Amino acid sequence: MRYYEGFRSLKRKVGLPKVDLYLEAIIVRKTLCAIFFMLTFSMMVFLNLGKAGEAYFKGHKRSLIEWDVLDHKKWLSFKKWKEKYEKREKFPPWERLKRERSLKELVGYVMDCRGECFLYRGLGKNKIQFRSAIREGDEIQTKKDSYLWLFLMDGTMVRVSPKTSITMREINISPNEVFFHARINFGNVLWLSREGSSFEEKVDRETDSLFHPHPLFEVLPKLKKKEINENDLFSYLEDSSPTLNQYKRLNLEIKKNFSQYNSKRSIAFLVMPNGTLFGERLKVEMIVLLGGETFLKRRTFKQLGLKEKGAPESLLAEVFLRGYENDKGNLIEEGQWYEIDKNGTSLSELGPSAYKKFLMSEFLTQRIPTILLAREAFLKRYSSFIFNKGLTSKELALRYGYRLWRSWNSKKKEMRERVEYLKEYTRRVETTVLKESLKLRKRFIKRNERIHPITYDSRFYKKAMESYYKSLAYPSSIESDKEVLNSTRHPLWGKVKAYGK
Repeated sequence: MRYYEGFRSLKRKVGLPKVDLYLEAIIVRKTLCAIFFMLTFSMMVFLNLGKAGEAYFKGHKRSLIEWDVLDHKKWLSFKKWKEKYEKREKFPPWERLKRERSLKELVGYVMDCRGECFLYRGLGKNKIQFRSAIREGDEIQTKKDSYLWLFLMDGTMVRVSPKTSITMREINISPNEVFFHARINFGNVLWLSREGSSFEEKVDRETDSLFHPHPLFEVLPKLKKKEINENDLFSYLEDSSPTLNQYKRLNLEIKKNFSQYNSKRSIAFLVMPNGTLFGERLKVEMIVLLGGETFLKRRTFKQLGLKEKGAPESLLAEVFLRGYENDKGNLIEEGQWYEIDKNGTSLSELGPSAYKKFLMSEFLTQRIPTILLAREAFLKRYSSFIFNKGLTSKELALRYGYRLWRSWNSKKKEMRERVEYLKEYTRRVETTVLKESLKLRKRFIKRNERIHPITYDSRFYKKAMESYYKSLAYPSSIESDKEVLNSTRHPLWGKVKAYGK
């Protein structure tokens, strides 16, 4: 009745012709029905995410207007609007393309940080720690005596040494591949793609002891108190190796996860100031001295401690040097250190005498079963969907916030074309940047200004080596008068401490 009275008063004000009251009631009823139908239809469209599956990603706002950076004069300009409208008419899927370009997909999580580790995202800067999320475009930088392990979504592990910077540029997922594009700006980085092979079970204590105890409770070593046997007192004094137990647990987890988490190839495109490394299942250590040389080495199965079942598959890895016309790759072998000169124009092998220089950093990652156990735990927790080949592009977008790429060997070869484009684009851009930086360096020298060149020294491993020398492998299982921690007595307490951050 209220709407009917409102209609009559509006009719008097506007001056509509007089009609029968019955007719007025019909008009009001039909108007209300039309409004209700429009509202219902709008809500159905808003809630029906399936129809918008190709355009929307999880976590994305439906509005494409960037209010925080909006210039109101340009936005309200009819001329600007008309120009944009004409461009959009020529390319109908403009909205989908704009959403994909603004999408910042999740690359991985911080496994652990010791010291001060910072994340640079856009204009913002903040400290990162256990389980901090890393997205496309994020730069990770470690300060003095600071170390970080990074877990990538396909199980790849990245170790970042002190005074090091790495930018995770993109992750692309296809039915058969997971592709990573990253830039090592400076410092020392170890890139370890996940293998499905088991590890040699060793008794020597872990080398990267700086990350003990690990914040993930379920991967901590399970210690048992020894019972005293009066007939065999020497067995009480023997040291049962916790490292051996960790390796056994690791091999068991790898065996359980083999069928599910080894169905996709891991491809990486790693950019450095004076060279680019591209390959499949890369296991490589890179030392980038800003303004100087770059050193890199692909690690062998034996050095990683993996069991070799027959002859391991030989995977190719290429290094692309700088130069506007230098578009050919240089193959590098496993187990060999290489040097790229500061101009990015030559690649040379280093002799055995030079290996001593990098021996300490290699030693620190020889035996890391606890870190690798944490990798398996993170893989089950965060990455199950990535290895699901039956996942459609709509499900991947709506449920997980990723775009599904076409495979490397598909008809359209979208993934392959992306890599070919990156090779050409990176070579040209990085060549220009490198040449200009060398010119600037010469100017500084000419003006007698101070230059602080980065050299490879103990700054990259000193703190970790001190931790290895000072600490024991694990807390002793023998009873003592020390205070017993709650995390060792009550499993729930350890889990709350690990996941409550």
